Amino acid sequence: MAVDEGYRAFIKESLINPIRSVLIVDDDYPTIDELLGNAVDAKHAAATTQKLPALTLAGDALAAPGLEQVAEIVAEAAPVAAKTEPEAYAIPGRAKEWETAPEMMKAVIDHFRSLLLLVDVHDGSDIETGTAKLVDRHLHQSDLLILDYHLDETETGDKAIEIARAVASNDHFNMIVVNTRHTLSQVFEDMLLGLLSPLDCFDDDRREQGEAVVGKVEGDVPDAAQRICTAIGAKQFMHIVKHGAPALRDAIQGKGIFGEFKAECERATIPIRDFRLVLIWALAEFQSANRARMANDQDIGSLDWNEQEPYWIRSDRLFMAFSQKKTVTEPLEILLDALCCWAPPPSRLILAKFRAEMEAKGVSGETKAIGDKLATAYWYLTLLKAEDLGRRTLIEDSISRHAEQLIDDIAQNVHNFADRLSAADRGVGAAGFTKRVADRFAAVVTDIETQAASFAANAVACSTSPRGWHLRTGHVFEMDGSIWVCLTPICDMVPGQKRAGHRGEVGQRKPFMAVKLHLIRPVNYNTVDVNSNNYLFLKIERDIKVFSLLENSGAEEQPHWYMFYAEQNGQIDPKEPFPLSRLRDIGEGLMVEKLQAKLVSELRYEYAINLMQKLGTSLTRVGLDFTI
Repeated sequence: MAVDEGYRAFIKESLINPIRSVLIVDDDYPTIDELLGNAVDAKHAAATTQKLPALTLAGDALAAPGLEQVAEIVAEAAPVAAKTEPEAYAIPGRAKEWETAPEMMKAVIDHFRSLLLLVDVHDGSDIETGTAKLVDRHLHQSDLLILDYHLDETETGDKAIEIARAVASNDHFNMIVVNTRHTLSQVFEDMLLGLLSPLDCFDDDRREQGEAVVGKVEGDVPDAAQRICTAIGAKQFMHIVKHGAPALRDAIQGKGIFGEFKAECERATIPIRDFRLVLIWALAEFQSANRARMANDQDIGSLDWNEQEPYWIRSDRLFMAFSQKKTVTEPLEILLDALCCWAPPPSRLILAKFRAEMEAKGVSGETKAIGDKLATAYWYLTLLKAEDLGRRTLIEDSISRHAEQLIDDIAQNVHNFADRLSAADRGVGAAGFTKRVADRFAAVVTDIETQAASFAANAVACSTSPRGWHLRTGHVFEMDGSIWVCLTPICDMVPGQKRAGHRGEVGQRKPFMAVKLHLIRPVNYNTVDVNSNNYLFLKIERDIKVFSLLENSGAEEQPHWYMFYAEQNGQIDPKEPFPLSRLRDIGEGLMVEKLQAKLVSELRYEYAINLMQKLGTSLTRVGLDFTI
C-alpha cells in the first residue's frame, strides 16, 4: 500500500534514522582481515626479496649463493610461512569482485559513511563453522544487514537463507536488504520458501483423496499428474499460504495465477467437484518436494509478505527488502520504499520511536531513574535483610518504580512524535478521520466504528496479560468453568507476610476473597452500558469477552464473593494451573473442596482497585428497617 510523503517521513524517522551501524555480508567485498593479511604477506615478501643474496659471476658461470645463506633467510621467514590454520582473509579458488571492479562497492560504503554509519564487512567464508550464529549475536535492534544472496556461488542461496533464519530467530527487530544479481522475484520466492515452516494442513486425508482422483484419469491422460503439479509452483503455494480459504476458491475457479491449474484439471477431465482435493494434493506435493529447503526446526514466527515489487518479507522480529546488486548504491532507499509499501500503522511507529529513544537515551535516563544515593542504598540494605519471599517482592516493586522513572525521562520525544503524527493525519478533516484510520491500519471502514472495535479498545484499557510470581489483586482466573477475580488487597497477598489472625491458622495457604464475573453473551451486548461501572472487557486467549460484576441489573443485586485458599502460600506460575481450596456444603455439612485454577487475564491496578471498592461498599452497607 502506497503512503503519502508525510507518512513516509514518519516511517523514516522511526525506522530508518535509528540505524547506527551496517554489517555487509558479501564475498565480493574486501574484509579487514583480508586487507591486513595481504599487507602482511606483501611486507614479508618484500623483506625476503631484499635479503636474498644476488647471483654473482664466477668466471663464465653464475655462482649460486652459499647454502648456509639461503637456509638462514628461510629460517627467518619460517614463523610467517608455517601457519597451521587456514587463512581467514581469502576465499580459495576465486578472485573477489572488488579486486577488479571496486566502484560499485565503494559507492555503497561511501553512501553509508555519508550518513555517519559504522560499516563492517564479513565475506561469509566460514559459514559452515557457525557464521550464521555469529551474525545473529552481532546484530542488534538498530542495525542493518546487507546480505549477498550468492554467498555460496550457487543459485539456491543456502548460506544467505541460513543467516536470515538466524536473524529472524533472535529477540530483536532486525532489518535486512538482500542483494542479488538475478531477478528479484526468483530470489524473493527462494528466500520466503526458506523462511516458511511446513504446514500440516496439506498432509491430511484430502491429499490421499486428491491423489486417487488424479490416479483415475492417468490411464487416459498419462501426464496429468506431472502437468498439474507444474501448474502449482512457489508463487501459487505462497499465495494460498498467505490468503487461505479465499485463495483456495480463486484456485478452483482458475482466477489469476491459477488459470493454468484449472486448465490442466479440465484437460484431464477431472470433475469440478474434485478440484479442491486435487489442489490440496498438488500443494502437498510441492511442499514435500521442497521440505528440505523450508524452516523445519526454527521458530521464525508468523510471516507476512508482498507478492509484487517492491518485494518484502516481515515477521515480528524481521523486515527484509530486496535490491539489485549491480545497480543499487543506496540500499537505504530500497529499504524505505519497502517499508512504505508495508505501511506500518501509527501504533507500531510510535513504539519503534520509543525503542529508538530507549537506545539513544537509556544511559542518561538510567542515571536519573536511580535517584538519590541514600535512598537506593537504604533500599539495597533492606533487600539484603529481607527473607527470600520478601526479597522477591522488594525486587519486583523496585524494578517497576525504576522502569516507570526511566520511561518518564525518555518519553518526551515519543510524545512529541505521536503529537506530530496525529496532527498530520488530522489534516484530512473530521469527515475523513475514519477513512484515514482505516487506511493506516489496513482495516475496513465499517469495522472501525463497530461495537466490537470499542470493546477491543476497552479490553486494552482495563486488562493485560497475567504476570507475577504470586496471586495478587486483579488476577482473573478460570476455575470449574467459571471466571473469578481476586479482590483482596495486594499487601495481604504477599507470601510470608500478614500471618496474624486467621491467616496464621491455615498453614501454608493464603486466604483471599474473589468475586465471580458473569459473562455477557453477544446477543445481549446492546444492553451493555459501558459507563455504568459494572462491566469488564477482557481479552482471554484471542477473544474479547465482556463480563458483569452483577448477575442481574436489579438494585438488590450484590457481587457474588467467595473466600478461597491458595496453596503454597499463594505462589504461582502465571502460565501454569495452581491449586485452590474452598468450603462447600455437601448436604451433610461443610467440606473442603480442592480445585485447579488457571490465570486467564489480569486487571490493570486502577480497575482492580475500583472493583475492590465496590465490593467493600457492598460488604459494609447499612441495613435499614423499611417495609414494603
